Amino acid sequence: MLKLSSQQLKLFFSLIFFIALGLFSKFYQGPYQQWVNDDSNGIFYVVCWALLLALLFPKQRLLHWVWGAFLLTCALECLQLWQTPLLLELRSQLLGRLILGSHFAWLDFPYYAIGGLLSWVWLRGLKLS
Repeated sequence: MLKLSSQQLKLFFSLIFFIALGLFSKFYQGPYQQWVNDDSNGIFYVVCWALLLALLFPKQRLLHWVWGAFLLTCALECLQLWQTPLLLELRSQLLGRLILGSHFAWLDFPYYAIGGLLSWVWLRGLKLS
């Protein structure tokens, strides 16, 4: 049976929480719907990547996880400029759109930076070391 450390459990449940929050923001209907659907979820996207990197590479430092998540997210944003048949096919599915995105937007980058800051605050708050 797989036994998880308290650090891994904190990261795992944080990841589940932020995935749920990101999905909620993607499909939210109500006041400020366009901002919540199109912009705010970029914040949660970076946090999810940082948490996943922390789970996969537990011996790395906090800033490595945060910068890695920020840079990976920026790279995935830039990848949206590339329209190959394979990427178009992947983006035609919901999971592909959620992970790879569907269109490039310069205005997403400030939200990624906010997500990096939130990742740093959240991971420090978990007191993983």
